[in-house]
Amino acid sequence: MLHILRQDSIYSSTCELRFQQTATVLLLYCFFGLINRMNSVNVFAAVSLSVTGSIIVFYCYVQRKRRSTWKAVGRLDNITIYPLKAGRAVFLEEAECTEFGLREVDNGRFLLRDRYFIVYEEETKNRFSCKINPIITKIGLNVRRDNILKLTCPDFDDCEFKSPSATSNNSTKSKVLIYINNESETVDCGDVPAKWLSQVILKKDSGIRLGYYDEESIVRRPDDRGMVAMYKSIFPTIKSNNLGAYAFLSSYLLINQASLDDLNSRLPPDEQPVKATNFRTNLVISGIDPYEEDELRFIRIGNDVILKYIKFCTRCVVTTLNPDTGEFNRKCEPLETLRSYRMPVDDRVNKLENWSPIFGVYFGLHKPGIIRKGDIIYIKEKNNW
Repeated sequence: MLHILRQDSIYSSTCELRFQQTATVLLLYCFFGLINRMNSVNVFAAVSLSVTGSIIVFYCYVQRKRRSTWKAVGRLDNITIYPLKAGRAVFLEEAECTEFGLREVDNGRFLLRDRYFIVYEEETKNRFSCKINPIITKIGLNVRRDNILKLTCPDFDDCEFKSPSATSNNSTKSKVLIYINNESETVDCGDVPAKWLSQVILKKDSGIRLGYYDEESIVRRPDDRGMVAMYKSIFPTIKSNNLGAYAFLSSYLLINQASLDDLNSRLPPDEQPVKATNFRTNLVISGIDPYEEDELRFIRIGNDVILKYIKFCTRCVVTTLNPDTGEFNRKCEPLETLRSYRMPVDDRVNKLENWSPIFGVYFGLHKPGIIRKGDIIYIKEKNNW
């Protein structure tokens, strides 16, 4: 299929180039013909016509050159969102790419978005992390019907509650600490999900709240405070409008299937292969070489969506957490294997990120649109934009 796409692209470009060459020759012929046949009064008109035609030809050339820098290399294999930060994955066939990250395509009901719900401690306002409370990875959040949401967890009854809204008379806002010195507002989802989550995670009736990111009423996190500012001092591509809702440093996380296959081939023989969900990624692509994603600066997915590079993603102990069982790998795999060959070379990065290995890439939104599983992936070299 990619071969056919490239052939079509080459044929189209060749036809356009021949058209431009023919147009140039005809314009030159007309110019010199007019010069020979017209008197001096009409020479100015002939020159104007020639200049205008040259501008048109040059514009066509620039547009063709701009389009020719996109190269079809593979396809989009998986689209994944995590409606509850640190919770279970939801796999989609299509999604809308927004500045805040992925969301379901409009279907007439409450739309699930990536990392729009967050679990936090009622008293301290600190978010609950699956590093300390791994059971969170087993908690799913989905839509049951219309605007009724449902929380699920193995061995527990389901919890249904109404979708939150900052415009509701009963809604309240509070601050939640996402990372070190990085706060964000959140809309409280009420007592029903709070009690259920407290029972599941703490085995008590209270202590935990569920927050929702209402993009219409919440001010975006700044990029000049706390840990985000520390990262930005090394990675200036990190900006407030790329932070997403409750994601860490950007609204899109991508991994390459070839890189995942290579990693699994390096694991000890007695280890089970890891999956994309170990890395809590949004997008899985195929068609490029292992770790070639590190060098991508712009990618196009399908006909419309364009993503821009933010930084590589360094990995923590969460990658060793089995997303299906909620149990950590006793040998700290795949983290230990990644440390053997995927460490950053910059000591500043190692100190900031606690000597963590690289796997995957953070992207931000450059052009919005709809993406679908199976879409063609186009890459653009960093110097060709």
